[in-house]
Amino acid sequence: MNSRWEQGRVTVDQLITDGRLQQVTASRELAEVMIVRARTHLRTASDALDSDPTGAFQMAYDAARKALAAILANQGLRATTAPGAHAVLLETCLAQLDPPMGRTLKHFDWMRRTRNNAEYPTLDSPEISRDDVADAIRLSPDPPIHRCYATPYWRSGRVVQTPTCPQHASVCPPHPYEAQPSPSGAARHTSDRCIPV
Repeated sequence: MNSRWEQGRVTVDQLITDGRLQQVTASRELAEVMIVRARTHLRTASDALDSDPTGAFQMAYDAARKALAAILANQGLRATTAPGAHAVLLETCLAQLDPPMGRTLKHFDWMRRTRNNAEYPTLDSPEISRDDVADAIRLSPDPPIHRCYATPYWRSGRVVQTPTCPQHASVCPPHPYEAQPSPSGAARHTSDRCIPV
C-alpha cells in the first residue's frame, strides 16, 4: 500500500508560511538528546517538589516543551522566535497527532498557562502547589524512543512503501517523524501507544 502522511499537513504548511515554523535539517540524534534532557528535568522537578514548587513546575514544563520540540526536530521542523513559539509546538503536534494523542498533548496548554502565570505574576496570581507540580510531572509527555523508521514527510514529500512495523507486528502507514530511513526500511509505528519521536 502506498500513501502519504496528510494529517495536519495544511496546518503545518500554513505555520511555515506564516513564519511561526521553519524547516531545518531533520535530526533523530538531536531529538534523542532533547528527550534525555526532558527526562532529566522531570527528575529534577520531582526532587524539588516540596522545597520549590514553582521552580519544580518550571522544570516539568520545560520537560514537556522539549518533548514536543523533539517531535518537530526529528521531522525537520522548529518553532521560530515569533511570539507564541511555545504555543506553536502544541498547535503543530496536535494538528498531526490528534487523534490518537490529543488527550495526552492537550495538557501542555494548561502547563503553559500555569507556567506563564508564575513567570509573570500579579498580586492575585495563584501560587503553584505541590499538587500542580505532581500533575505536571505525571502529565508531561515522555516519548519512548522506538527503533522503527520512515522517511520524514515534510522534507521528502515522497510516496513510501508501507512495510510492517516491528514494534507491534502490524502494518503502519508511512510516518513523517523520522530523520533517517533504516537499512531494513522498517516503518515507524503509529498506534496510540507510540509517540513519533
